[in-house]
Amino acid sequence: MGEWHQSTGIYRTPPLADLSKQTIANTIEEKRETFANNLLTNLAEVDDIPFDTPTAPSRSITFPDIAIQDIELAILKAGNTAPSADEIPTKILQVAWLQIKEVTLSLFKDCLHLGHHPKCFRLATIVIIPKPNKSDYTNPRSYRPIALLSVLGKGLERLIAKKVSWLALNYQVLANQQLGALPLRSSVDLTTCVTHDIEASLKQGLKTTLLTMDVKGAFDAVLPGRLVNRLREQGWPNNLVRWVQSFATNRSIKIRLDGETGPETKLECGLPQGSPISPILFMLYIAPLFWMGKPQSRFGYADDIAILATSNSLQTNCDSLKMDMQETLEWGKTEGITFDPKKSELIHFYKGHRTLTDTLAIHTGSMNIEVKPGPLKWLGVHFDRKLCFKPHVQILAAKALKGANALRSLSNTHRGIPPYLTRKVAEACILKKCYFASETWWPGRTRTKKNALNNPISISNVVDSHLSLLNKVVITCTRAILPVYKTTNTAVLYEEAKLRPSEIELNLISQLYAARTTRLDLYHPLRIRAENITKAREYNRTPDTRFARLITALPETEHINPLAFPPWEIRESRAEAEARINGPMGRTKAQAAEDFKAFHAKIPRSDIQIFSDGSKSESKDGATGGGFVISQFDIQIAHHSFSLGTNAEVFDAEATAAVAGAAKALTLASTKLATDLWIFLDNHEDALRLGSHFNGSSQRVFEDFLKLTQAWAVRPRLPHTSPGKIRVRWVPGHLDIPGNEIADKAAKEGTKLPFPLNPICTLASLKRMIRTRANKADEQLWNTVSPQYYKDLQFNHTSNTDTLSLKRATLHHILAIRSQHSDFAAYHEHFNHTIAHVHCSCNKRKTPLHFFFCKKGKAFKALTKSPPFEAIPWLLRNPTGIAKLAEWLEYTKFYTKICPWHTGAR
Repeated sequence: MGEWHQSTGIYRTPPLADLSKQTIANTIEEKRETFANNLLTNLAEVDDIPFDTPTAPSRSITFPDIAIQDIELAILKAGNTAPSADEIPTKILQVAWLQIKEVTLSLFKDCLHLGHHPKCFRLATIVIIPKPNKSDYTNPRSYRPIALLSVLGKGLERLIAKKVSWLALNYQVLANQQLGALPLRSSVDLTTCVTHDIEASLKQGLKTTLLTMDVKGAFDAVLPGRLVNRLREQGWPNNLVRWVQSFATNRSIKIRLDGETGPETKLECGLPQGSPISPILFMLYIAPLFWMGKPQSRFGYADDIAILATSNSLQTNCDSLKMDMQETLEWGKTEGITFDPKKSELIHFYKGHRTLTDTLAIHTGSMNIEVKPGPLKWLGVHFDRKLCFKPHVQILAAKALKGANALRSLSNTHRGIPPYLTRKVAEACILKKCYFASETWWPGRTRTKKNALNNPISISNVVDSHLSLLNKVVITCTRAILPVYKTTNTAVLYEEAKLRPSEIELNLISQLYAARTTRLDLYHPLRIRAENITKAREYNRTPDTRFARLITALPETEHINPLAFPPWEIRESRAEAEARINGPMGRTKAQAAEDFKAFHAKIPRSDIQIFSDGSKSESKDGATGGGFVISQFDIQIAHHSFSLGTNAEVFDAEATAAVAGAAKALTLASTKLATDLWIFLDNHEDALRLGSHFNGSSQRVFEDFLKLTQAWAVRPRLPHTSPGKIRVRWVPGHLDIPGNEIADKAAKEGTKLPFPLNPICTLASLKRMIRTRANKADEQLWNTVSPQYYKDLQFNHTSNTDTLSLKRATLHHILAIRSQHSDFAAYHEHFNHTIAHVHCSCNKRKTPLHFFFCKKGKAFKALTKSPPFEAIPWLLRNPTGIAKLAEWLEYTKFYTKICPWHTGAR
């Protein structure tokens, strides 16, 4: 479908203007040479420096060794990428992995140890791809060169890149506002930080100016000698630096253009565009840019740079930015980095009406940057002077609407793409586009402010026009998904397509984004701002910005540290953990229960056994509790229940109960008699994760468990007992296993206990609350606007999408019956369709429920024996009933032969 939507089709590259030689390239050989000269050559005036230039490292970074798990993750689970000249895809490596994995491990280890990147991995096939929406395709800069590299070589590069990225964060090699090829860092994070800082300044009555710059050529501008020198300055180990030197030098390429591949050509400088390690190496190369001047005012994502200046005067801002720009350009000259003046933009933010001060510009050297009319685009976000983001929504909504209309044209009420697939396309390709960066710009429909009497009042954020544009896109998507008439009720379209109105969806996106800040590392720019907002709230000085309002609306929540443990740490696979805890592994719960009872009887009586469980009350408060029971020598020696309040989930309670039980067992005098400590719990995910590092909800609890496993090994014990282990075992729940039933009862008792003082909300609970809030908003809206005929069916809001898996024609008939908008007598009469056939072949009027009462249909095949008042709601509302009705419609061909569908005006 993506190829079908291409408006330009397949064509040969037009003649190219060689900017370096001032000539026109017509033949394919000349075009390849033009692309090589303009896209794959560093045109900087500065020369490279020797690789052995002396330097003083600022730190010492220890690089970890390579393990087989690292290689499998980097190669086998990386997706099926396009291969280079060797034509070996990922699938071939997966098939042959058992035979080649030891050789591959030895190769990768030696490459890193010796600091060498094999020559065959340095040969790239360059594919020239036109950049979208360019006005002049005779300009080589309107194309992007993509390097197709060896899949095996990319595995080594991807492996090293992952380690370098984590270490760069852990050692703070990069400024915290330089984002890009780093974990948990996106362009939207940066645009949100910029927006927050601008809003905070405007609230203080200051004026802010934003300058954006773009590195020309980016990867092609990197000089190998200077890159190696930079890495040594930053403290990377010598073997890694030697490997980067080998990776970046003596490269060769073959340019594939218009279906033809040219000869092998030497490449003197630059980093390959398609390599997994090029982005992080480029970031390390330009890292000094973001430590200059005021680092808190500099922002960077890959080769896109922004600098903020704030003061009481726009002229002062321009003067400050001029100095910053001069410093940046001078540094670029010494490092071979140039900036594209065509992509440099300037915008002023200030309160009040537009004045002549907008003409203030920045002049330095050969660059003259002026304020252009309209919004400034940076990282896909269109910033306007008032930060209302209406131009941003208008531009993205227009693009998304174009795609939605194209998607809609591919189907009708009887033929086309299956509805469930259309919904996936709409969500992934269209709605993602129109909601892009909504985390940055969405302010909510209203905000709260205190009046002169210090009473809170609600103030509109004037976003009705934004929502109108977005809702139009969503409605068009629902019409593409559903095989319904265009007169169908809007509320029905939302409900049947299972898409939310834009306001509810935007609230959900922004609130989940705020919750995400609780699992960001302390060096993340969003986390830093969130911490500052939280501290300011204690002194009643919270800035009134979009981001601040989201953060202050969060309950006190646990903080997860994603950098607590390196990603290359060897961990057991899920299959190994499943075997360790004796998980279900394809067994029924009844069989697993029998197996557990047989195993449990063989455990030494001297070992300590803990059965733990968690529970969540079904009452309105939804309290969560946990409990455990400890036994030894067939005697119950401890029993405990506790409450976690309403801000925790069963997952959290189960983990807390298991850890609390283990901690209690370690205080018992009888531990000296035991060899092993057994923990039995019925939560499968908790059982899998206990005993390993975890970067999710209740992270601290899982880390406490690891400390307990160490404490058990060094506990006081009798001479004849061995150190033993804390062993975790999954037990099938609610199958009359005595210890599990006692623990379950203890957990339920915990839900009734008084809540703890100042409970901390867990990450799992926070996400659940946000999603529940969105679902309730959906449900309330449906209850308010649902048509009467849906209320008569007692059709409640549901997020179940099984109905969309029906055949398109069958779904059309079912939705027509439910919505009463189709080939029915009343419908045609309402719209004055005089030529419509309003009677069935049985001579009865066509009504939505005629299928149930039609004598010819009943004679063909009975639908159900239940009375109409029971059968009709069941057939039209219950998933099982809908499946039954769909089967009957397809078998009888009711709307094709018995009650033929009229295909006239709709």
